Amino acid sequence: AYEADIVNLLVGPLSEAKYVALRDGEIFNRQLVNLNAMRHYGGHSDIVRAQQYLEYFLSSKSQREQKLDHLLSEAFEFIDNPKHWKCIASLAQFILDNRQETISCDEAIAIFEHSLSSTQYPRWSNQVSCSGR
Repeated sequence: AYEADIVNLLVGPLSEAKYVALRDGEIFNRQLVNLNAMRHYGGHSDIVRAQQYLEYFLSSKSQREQKLDHLLSEAFEFIDNPKHWKCIASLAQFILDNRQETISCDEAIAIFEHSLSSTQYPRWSNQVSCSGR
């Protein structure tokens, strides 16, 4: 459960990094993404929290760093999946369009279900490839 929480923490800044790279026509791949780079995409507090979580389970700093890098890879694989990326883009568009401070779990699920059953929002389709490449 903790590992899933950590992956969830990393998905946000990774998604922002991917969006910016795609928008700017830059390459986005796992070899270019590391924990230090994530700090530039709103990920500093998420990385600190992930490191704190891992301190409860792994006493060795090198083991924690290896585990965190592994979990970053899992988060990368998640957002690199075209279906997942489509859901992420749809949720981001919903946030931009509605400017709500809080989105309920039910709203998020509805957005994901709608995203998977329909085409991508036109405003993002020109900027973001669903294939993740």
